[in-house]
Amino acid sequence: MRIIVFGANGQFGTRIVNEALAGGHQVTAFVRKAQSLPLVHENLTIQVGDVRHAADTIAAIQGHDAVISALGPGGPGVSDQHLDVLTEGIPHLIEGMWAAGIKRIIVLGSVATLEAAPGVMIRDTPHFPTFARNISGAHWEAAQALAASGMEWTIVCPPLRIEAGERTGHYRLQDEQAIPGEGRISYEDMAHFILNELGQRQHLYRKVNIAY
Repeated sequence: MRIIVFGANGQFGTRIVNEALAGGHQVTAFVRKAQSLPLVHENLTIQVGDVRHAADTIAAIQGHDAVISALGPGGPGVSDQHLDVLTEGIPHLIEGMWAAGIKRIIVLGSVATLEAAPGVMIRDTPHFPTFARNISGAHWEAAQALAASGMEWTIVCPPLRIEAGERTGHYRLQDEQAIPGEGRISYEDMAHFILNELGQRQHLYRKVNIAY
Protein backbone atom coordinates (compact mmCIF):
# COMPACT_ATOMS: atom_id res chain seq x y z
CA MET A 1 0.00 0.00 0.00
CA ARG A 2 1.18 3.54 -0.72
CA ILE A 3 0.68 5.54 2.47
CA ILE A 4 1.31 9.21 3.18
CA VAL A 5 1.87 10.18 6.81
CA PHE A 6 1.30 13.79 7.89
CA GLY A 7 3.09 14.94 11.04
CA ALA A 8 5.62 12.21 10.35
CA ASN A 9 8.45 13.73 12.39
CA GLY A 10 6.71 13.73 15.80
CA GLN A 11 6.96 11.02 18.44
CA PHE A 12 3.76 9.43 17.17
CA GLY A 13 4.42 10.04 13.49
CA THR A 14 7.87 8.44 13.49
CA ARG A 15 6.44 5.28 15.03
CA ILE A 16 3.78 5.13 12.33
CA VAL A 17 6.40 5.55 9.61
CA ASN A 18 8.55 2.78 11.11
CA GLU A 19 5.56 0.44 11.54
CA ALA A 20 4.45 1.03 7.96
CA LEU A 21 7.93 0.43 6.57
CA ALA A 22 8.26 -2.75 8.65
CA GLY A 23 5.00 -3.92 7.08
CA GLY A 24 6.41 -3.51 3.58
CA HIS A 25 4.43 -0.42 2.61
CA GLN A 26 5.60 2.43 0.41
CA VAL A 27 5.63 5.46 2.71
CA THR A 28 5.72 9.20 2.10
CA ALA A 29 6.57 11.26 5.18
CA PHE A 30 5.13 14.78 4.91
CA VAL A 31 7.16 17.20 7.04
CA ARG A 32 7.86 20.93 7.16
CA LYS A 33 11.64 20.42 7.26
CA ALA A 34 13.42 17.47 5.66
CA GLN A 35 16.08 17.31 8.38
CA SER A 36 13.42 16.81 11.04
CA LEU A 37 13.12 13.13 10.05
CA PRO A 38 16.64 11.67 9.82
CA LEU A 39 15.49 8.31 8.48
CA VAL A 40 16.63 6.56 5.31
CA HIS A 41 14.82 3.57 3.80
CA GLU A 42 14.38 2.32 0.26
CA ASN A 43 10.59 2.50 0.61
CA LEU A 44 10.54 5.97 2.22
CA THR A 45 10.08 9.31 0.47
CA ILE A 46 10.39 12.60 2.35
CA GLN A 47 7.95 15.27 1.15
CA VAL A 48 8.47 18.82 2.41
CA GLY A 49 5.46 21.09 2.78
CA ASP A 50 3.02 22.77 5.14
CA VAL A 51 -0.36 21.14 5.73
CA ARG A 52 -1.84 24.61 6.24
CA HIS A 53 -1.12 25.32 2.57
CA ALA A 54 -3.74 23.64 0.40
CA ALA A 55 -1.51 23.42 -2.69
CA ASP A 56 1.27 21.59 -0.80
CA THR A 57 -1.16 19.12 0.70
CA ILE A 58 -3.19 18.38 -2.43
CA ALA A 59 -0.08 17.78 -4.53
CA ALA A 60 1.49 15.49 -1.93
CA ILE A 61 -1.54 13.18 -1.64
CA GLN A 62 -1.62 12.35 -5.34
CA GLY A 63 -0.53 8.76 -6.08
CA HIS A 64 -1.27 7.30 -2.64
CA ASP A 65 -3.80 4.74 -1.43
CA ALA A 66 -4.37 6.00 2.12
CA VAL A 67 -3.67 8.92 4.45
CA ILE A 68 -2.57 8.81 8.09
CA SER A 69 -2.51 12.02 10.11
CA ALA A 70 -0.45 12.40 13.26
CA LEU A 71 -1.02 16.16 13.16
CA GLY A 72 -1.30 18.10 16.38
CA PRO A 73 -0.65 21.65 17.49
CA GLY A 74 1.77 20.75 20.29
CA GLY A 75 1.51 20.71 24.05
CA PRO A 76 -0.56 23.02 26.27
CA GLY A 77 2.09 25.75 26.26
CA VAL A 78 2.00 26.26 22.50
CA SER A 79 -1.17 24.58 21.26
CA ASP A 80 -3.34 27.69 21.03
CA GLN A 81 -0.83 29.24 18.63
CA HIS A 82 -1.07 26.36 16.15
CA LEU A 83 -4.67 25.17 16.17
CA ASP A 84 -4.79 25.82 12.42
CA VAL A 85 -2.71 22.67 11.94
CA LEU A 86 -6.00 20.90 12.68
CA THR A 87 -8.69 23.38 11.70
CA GLU A 88 -7.10 24.13 8.32
CA GLY A 89 -4.94 21.05 7.89
CA ILE A 90 -7.65 18.38 8.11
CA PRO A 91 -9.90 20.12 5.53
CA HIS A 92 -6.86 20.31 3.23
CA LEU A 93 -6.31 16.57 3.64
CA ILE A 94 -9.93 15.97 2.69
CA GLU A 95 -9.62 18.23 -0.33
CA GLY A 96 -6.46 16.43 -1.41
CA MET A 97 -8.10 13.03 -1.03
CA TRP A 98 -11.04 14.07 -3.20
CA ALA A 99 -8.60 15.30 -5.84
CA ALA A 100 -6.61 12.04 -5.68
CA GLY A 101 -9.70 9.82 -5.70
CA ILE A 102 -8.88 8.00 -2.44
CA LYS A 103 -11.06 7.46 0.61
CA ARG A 104 -9.19 5.86 3.54
CA ILE A 105 -7.89 8.11 6.31
CA ILE A 106 -6.89 7.54 9.94
CA VAL A 107 -6.39 10.58 12.14
CA LEU A 108 -4.98 11.22 15.60
CA GLY A 109 -7.73 12.71 17.75
CA SER A 110 -8.36 13.80 21.33
CA VAL A 111 -9.75 11.70 24.16
CA ALA A 112 -11.71 14.81 25.19
CA THR A 113 -13.98 14.37 22.16
CA LEU A 114 -15.12 10.95 23.38
CA GLU A 115 -18.25 10.55 25.50
CA ALA A 116 -18.03 10.51 29.27
CA ALA A 117 -21.70 9.43 29.22
CA PRO A 118 -24.18 9.03 26.36
CA GLY A 119 -24.47 12.37 24.59
CA VAL A 120 -21.94 14.16 26.84
CA MET A 121 -18.38 14.72 25.60
CA ILE A 122 -15.55 14.65 28.12
CA ARG A 123 -14.68 18.24 27.14
CA ASP A 124 -18.19 19.32 28.19
CA THR A 125 -18.03 17.86 31.69
CA PRO A 126 -17.86 20.29 34.66
CA HIS A 127 -14.27 19.65 35.70
CA PHE A 128 -12.64 19.57 32.27
CA PRO A 129 -9.49 21.76 32.46
CA THR A 130 -9.74 25.19 30.90
CA PHE A 131 -6.29 25.00 29.30
CA ALA A 132 -7.39 22.06 27.13
CA ARG A 133 -10.64 23.52 25.83
CA ASN A 134 -9.22 25.18 22.73
CA ILE A 135 -7.12 22.25 21.56
CA SER A 136 -9.94 19.77 22.20
CA GLY A 137 -12.27 22.13 20.32
CA ALA A 138 -9.92 22.09 17.34
CA HIS A 139 -9.91 18.29 17.40
CA TRP A 140 -13.73 18.33 17.56
CA GLU A 141 -13.88 20.69 14.58
CA ALA A 142 -11.56 18.35 12.64
CA ALA A 143 -13.75 15.37 13.58
CA GLN A 144 -16.84 17.17 12.33
CA ALA A 145 -15.10 17.91 9.03
CA LEU A 146 -14.24 14.23 8.62
CA ALA A 147 -17.77 13.14 9.49
CA ALA A 148 -19.13 15.33 6.69
CA SER A 149 -16.37 14.48 4.20
CA GLY A 150 -17.56 11.27 2.57
CA MET A 151 -14.21 9.69 3.45
CA GLU A 152 -13.70 6.30 5.12
CA TRP A 153 -12.35 7.73 8.35
CA THR A 154 -11.24 6.48 11.74
CA ILE A 155 -10.14 8.78 14.57
CA VAL A 156 -7.78 7.28 17.16
CA CYS A 157 -8.11 8.90 20.60
CA PRO A 158 -5.35 7.88 23.00
CA PRO A 159 -5.44 8.47 26.75
CA LEU A 160 -3.54 11.40 28.24
CA ARG A 161 -0.62 9.18 29.22
CA ILE A 162 1.27 8.21 26.06
CA GLU A 163 4.82 6.99 26.40
CA ALA A 164 7.68 5.37 24.57
CA GLY A 165 7.48 1.64 25.16
CA GLU A 166 7.01 -1.75 23.62
CA ARG A 167 4.96 -2.87 20.66
CA THR A 168 2.97 -5.55 22.47
CA GLY A 169 -0.04 -5.83 20.16
CA HIS A 170 -2.24 -6.17 23.25
CA TYR A 171 -4.54 -3.31 24.22
CA ARG A 172 -8.20 -2.48 24.72
CA LEU A 173 -10.36 -0.62 22.22
CA GLN A 174 -13.71 1.10 22.66
CA ASP A 175 -15.65 3.13 20.13
CA GLU A 176 -17.05 6.57 20.99
CA GLN A 177 -16.69 6.33 24.78
CA ALA A 178 -13.57 6.44 26.95
CA ILE A 179 -12.35 3.20 28.46
CA PRO A 180 -12.86 3.40 32.26
CA GLY A 181 -9.78 3.83 34.43
CA GLU A 182 -6.56 5.79 34.29
CA GLY A 183 -5.46 4.79 30.82
CA ARG A 184 -2.06 4.69 29.19
CA ILE A 185 -0.68 3.46 25.88
CA SER A 186 2.66 3.34 24.09
CA TYR A 187 3.34 5.13 20.82
CA GLU A 188 4.43 1.78 19.43
CA ASP A 189 1.11 0.06 20.15
CA MET A 190 -0.82 3.02 18.77
CA ALA A 191 1.13 2.66 15.53
CA HIS A 192 0.47 -1.11 15.55
CA PHE A 193 -3.28 -0.54 15.86
CA ILE A 194 -3.36 2.11 13.13
CA LEU A 195 -1.57 -0.01 10.55
CA ASN A 196 -3.86 -2.96 11.34
CA GLU A 197 -6.96 -0.78 11.19
CA LEU A 198 -5.90 0.72 7.88
CA GLY A 199 -6.62 -2.56 6.14
CA GLN A 200 -9.10 -4.26 8.46
CA ARG A 201 -11.55 -1.31 8.61
CA GLN A 202 -13.19 -2.51 11.81
CA HIS A 203 -13.73 1.00 13.19
CA LEU A 204 -14.95 2.91 10.14
CA TYR A 205 -16.74 6.18 10.89
CA ARG A 206 -15.83 5.91 14.57
CA LYS A 207 -13.72 7.64 17.20
CA VAL A 208 -11.91 4.86 19.04
CA ASN A 209 -10.20 4.96 22.42
CA ILE A 210 -7.11 2.78 22.83
CA ALA A 211 -5.54 1.90 26.20
CA TYR A 212 -4.03 -0.96 28.16
